[in-house]
Amino acid sequence: TKIWQNFLGRIPFVSSPNYTPDVTAIIIEKYKMGESLEDIADLTGKTVTSIRGKLVSEKVYSQFKMQRMNAIQKRTFDDGTVLSQLELKAGQEYRFDDLLAYLNKAGYLRVNRSCEMGYYSVHGGVVTIHPFGCSNSISIDYFGDTVEAITDDLEKTVLLTVVIEPFSPSEYDAGEAFNSD
Repeated sequence: TKIWQNFLGRIPFVSSPNYTPDVTAIIIEKYKMGESLEDIADLTGKTVTSIRGKLVSEKVYSQFKMQRMNAIQKRTFDDGTVLSQLELKAGQEYRFDDLLAYLNKAGYLRVNRSCEMGYYSVHGGVVTIHPFGCSNSISIDYFGDTVEAITDDLEKTVLLTVVIEPFSPSEYDAGEAFNSD
């Protein structure tokens, strides 16, 4: 035991970062709006791990994930709207922010790099998404609020249209989609 005490005494422990009520409110608001933890970390200067810990300690992280999952499974939200598929066509006017809002409502999770079904990423005016039920990820290029091009990332082919399906428990294992703790 003396060896362990000696060893542990040499490890520098970092105290958890202080969160003011204002920073906590910003983190919670941004998370509920669907911002990625990485983007929130960039904004607040905190680490992703400490932000996740703060969201867990505030009982927001799992509570919000469960609310989203339940709503997505029902495809009906508190405001009474029913979630349906979204079809985008090259050349179509569809607000960039509306696409991100739809993806968040439809059960997609924002990450830095999209590679698995149910995830999406944003880099400049390009949204890369791996839609539920599709074998490949799709890139949607925007110019302003116009869908400029849609590309199948694996086959490198240009598509005229893409249909984005919301989360469906029958098509995808819910535990896998929401197990990002």
